[in-house]
Amino acid sequence: MAGMNVERNIFNHLMEVMDRLEKIELESKEQHQADQERIKELEEKVEEQAQTIEKLNNEIDRLKHKDDKDSHNSSLPPSSDQRPTKKAPNEYNSRQKSGKKSGGQIGHRGRTLLLQDTIRKLEKLGVSAEIEDIGDPSKPYKERLV
Repeated sequence: MAGMNVERNIFNHLMEVMDRLEKIELESKEQHQADQERIKELEEKVEEQAQTIEKLNNEIDRLKHKDDKDSHNSSLPPSSDQRPTKKAPNEYNSRQKSGKKSGGQIGHRGRTLLLQDTIRKLEKLGVSAEIEDIGDPSKPYKERLV
């Protein structure tokens, strides 16, 4: 009799497991069907978006080519030509800015033209140079070549 109870318990347990398995299988099929419907919806949405993208690309191309026409390549009058936009700075020579400030640079030895050197060079060329005093004695003294 004890053997029968064990067999019956095993049989009952097996039946419970099979019932649970059938429920899981049914839930799995329902989930699979719902997933398939969602996939179909998403595929339709992707197709709609692809068509929209194609339409927008065509519109972009049309607008790009519309701007290509002016009085040089169509029958449009010159007054309809678009004004050219301003050139970017240094577009004409593509020079890059160095980032340094303008003027004398730190560490560079400056040179000044001395009055005596200028007079000496002028005398070598046969030009007589006269120095004229300019200004008021109460102000800083200036002299220039005449």
